[in-house]
Amino acid sequence: MDAAAMCVLGFGMLYTFSKYYVWGGVGLNYFICGFCFLWVNVAKCIINSIWAGEWIKTQLNLGEMVTGCYITAAVLISFGAVYGFTSPSQIILLCFVEPFMMLINEHIVLKNIHVKDAGGSLVVHAFGAYFGIAVAFGMGVKAKQLPSEHRNTTYFSDMGAM
Repeated sequence: MDAAAMCVLGFGMLYTFSKYYVWGGVGLNYFICGFCFLWVNVAKCIINSIWAGEWIKTQLNLGEMVTGCYITAAVLISFGAVYGFTSPSQIILLCFVEPFMMLINEHIVLKNIHVKDAGGSLVVHAFGAYFGIAVAFGMGVKAKQLPSEHRNTTYFSDMGAM
């Protein structure tokens, strides 16, 4: 379960870089990890049933849990693009929608296009980054809208991010 530790600890400490959003970033990271990891299993069952054409049960085993961690990591990558600009309700909406889009993208890339994605660089990292950019663009997020004092760092936030 190294992927779960990466989601909780790695991303949690990564979001401490901003002086103004240190604790909010860590708290939202924990919320996203807890909520998405559970919601991904429901979304996976729905998407697999859509692709199969009939309602099927999804097995819940260690492999599926690790896949859930990777999808949660994609949501956390997207959160990095809108960090400091979103409210918790918008994060909940992101957590509801992105796993569905990620699973559809994963199915198309791996099963229809037959791409061999070693390490999830295309399916997880690129999708998370581009989805985050698309969400930021859709929300009209501009860096100049964030006050300059919110972009500053402190020794504590820099050391936490390291």
